[in-house]
Amino acid sequence: MSGGAKTLDMERGRKRYATAEDSEAAKKAAPPIMQRSRAQIATSYAPGVLMTWEGGRGICKSVPIKMPFSQRLPRNVSDTIFEGVREFAESWKERAREGCPNAPDEFILDDAFYDLATKEVRINQTDFVLNQPNVVGYVPYPLLFQCGECGTVREYKSVAELADRKLPARCKDHESRWTQVDVVYAHWYGTIEPLSPYNYTFDDRTGTTRQITHCTCGWQHFTLKNSAPVFSEWKYVCEGCGTPRDLKKAERHVLQRLKSDSSQAGGRTFEWIEIDMLPVSYRASSAFYPQRASFIELRETKVVELMRTTHTDELLRKLAEIHSIPYQEPSDTEIESILANAGRQEDWEEYASLRKMFLKRAEAAPDRADLGNAMRKLREGWFDEGLLERGRLQSEAIEIAVGIRKDWARKFDPIRLTIEHAAFVEEHIQDGETGVRKTAVDVLNPDITLMEKAGVAGELKRYQSDIKDVFGKTGISHMYLLRSLPICEYSFGYTRGKRQAEAIQPT
Repeated sequence: MSGGAKTLDMERGRKRYATAEDSEAAKKAAPPIMQRSRAQIATSYAPGVLMTWEGGRGICKSVPIKMPFSQRLPRNVSDTIFEGVREFAESWKERAREGCPNAPDEFILDDAFYDLATKEVRINQTDFVLNQPNVVGYVPYPLLFQCGECGTVREYKSVAELADRKLPARCKDHESRWTQVDVVYAHWYGTIEPLSPYNYTFDDRTGTTRQITHCTCGWQHFTLKNSAPVFSEWKYVCEGCGTPRDLKKAERHVLQRLKSDSSQAGGRTFEWIEIDMLPVSYRASSAFYPQRASFIELRETKVVELMRTTHTDELLRKLAEIHSIPYQEPSDTEIESILANAGRQEDWEEYASLRKMFLKRAEAAPDRADLGNAMRKLREGWFDEGLLERGRLQSEAIEIAVGIRKDWARKFDPIRLTIEHAAFVEEHIQDGETGVRKTAVDVLNPDITLMEKAGVAGELKRYQSDIKDVFGKTGISHMYLLRSLPICEYSFGYTRGKRQAEAIQPT
């Protein structure tokens, strides 16, 4: 899943009336693609990762290729995906705050996950494109090359620049032997850059950053001394004056923000460790750590809807049904009488009319959901105005659990797990046993594919006796084997590390 749908829309708008020449040029400019398994594209080759090309022929960075789904995903599946993304973003923000309390908000979450105006995590589905992980693109990166004979380095800004201005065949007084530098600069803000000798500085006059592309002597070429086994002993040496310099490079956006903040009245001071990037191997997890999750797909859209704070009453009624707990709510007769006494008889007639149409509509009718929402809005209005008293679940413990469920992580929330388990049992076990394609098999009643003697009464009885004995000793009441269980796996970004105080920005 890639962020930036608005940018993609703008690009489509600009190319809406593209000529054949433009299309051909765009095709040539696009990165080459490679096919991998979906699991590999979600992890080892996810967009943004640095990887070794086959046979060790070079280092590349994978880039996303737009491959939208040919069919629209069910609403409850897409809602569950984005709900998981939102929860991760909120959790990441909390962990980042604990590890780096002074980090500005925009350093913690990327724009696609955060609203700077409200200072809150915001996941807008229109800002994302759900992408099929069938293919991924790749480009050579980093474009920093070192001569294996003398250590001199050459850096290019793009593949096009490398193609136009090729690496020289001779380096100084010898034949060159160019290789990519397999170490990069990484920053917890999310940035990765080549191990370039060109640092950034802040200009107090303009309030902006600029890159220093030469030594103090004016020379632009450097030699990398990297024979030492640790990065702290690596040095860049100017080829003009011979001045050595440590591997040190600022993250330009962090530098500009923290420098600007510190120059204002009351601005906080900062440490350069907050700004400087660190040299790491391109294979290191601090360079790339993909975020992914999975869940069992359910057809029942109510599972997602009931988790919203606006559906608390429906959630309580569903819990009462699942646990067989009494739930008292006003009857239709009581509601009609109360509304009539309040001079709102027309409201009741409208509600009764909507409900009649709702019941007549087929389950898949396109306007059935609209009718249900209209009924719910009308009924909730009566409660909000104080005309009616809400129903009450006869279990104070469950009401309290519903009230504090916001403090639970989504995958550990006992209320959510209860609703999901009930829907899972209904869809994948009960329907799986009775459907045309038997996708659920009771271990106590195996079919012929699981037990070749399932049709022999004596063998089956002996088998069931043994299994019941095992169940009794292990505390299991029922066990099923499921075939073709639909599981949705997705990835949505990456961080620059796994622990609290490390990487902060999903990108």
